[in-house]
Order: sequence, then C-alpha cells, then structure tokens
Amino acid sequence: MTSPDELGDRSPGKYYLVLEPDAAPLRRNLHEFASDAPDGRTIPELTRYALSETVHQPGQVIDAIRQLRNVSSMS
Repeated sequence: MTSPDELGDRSPGKYYLVLEPDAAPLRRNLHEFASDAPDGRTIPELTRYALSETVHQPGQVIDAIRQLRNVSSMS
C-alpha cells in the first residue's frame, strides 16, 4: 500500500493501492515473437504486436524491451 504522503495527498487516514503489472509475461511474449523472425523484429513491430495481442500499454512495452536488452536476451 502507498501512504498519502507518497502520492501527495495529505488527508489523514487515506491509503491507496498502487498496482504495477507483472512484466514477465510480456517479456516472454515479446521474446518469443522476436525469436520467430529470422532477422528479428523492429521496435514498432514489437510494440504493435504487444498492443494488439496483450493488455499492456505502450510505456510497458518499451520498458519490457529495455529489460530484455539489458539481460542480453535480444539484440
């Protein structure tokens, strides 16, 4: 849970649940999709795929691609 101070709301007694989706399934899907193409995929192709085939938003797609590149799963 997140306290009011962390969200900028100073009202006493208010707490908010902040959900961050697990990116592991998205990373797996993107890795499999990219691996299916002999020459790899472009960022726009990966983004279109993720946005049309998953529930993730554009910012999550870019973050997942960065994470994959950081662990050298993709190049």
